[in-house]
Amino acid sequence: MKPYYYIYSPTKEAPTRRHLTEESAIIEAERLATNNPGINFEILKCIAISCVRKPVNTFFLDED
Repeated sequence: MKPYYYIYSPTKEAPTRRHLTEESAIIEAERLATNNPGINFEILKCIAISCVRKPVNTFFLDED
C-alpha cells in the first residue's frame, strides 16, 4: 500500500477524504484555502498504520 494524504485545518472538521497523490492533496488544499480566506490548510502524509492484532504491530506504507 502506498502512502496517502489528508487535508487538515485546526479550525475545521476532521479530514474525511484520502488523497492518493501529493498533487491531488495540494490541489484540494489550495481550493479550500481559496474558498476560506484566512484559514490555513495543512497537507498531512500518512506514512504508517498501527493496528491491534495479536501481537500488536505497525506497518509502514512504502512508496515503491
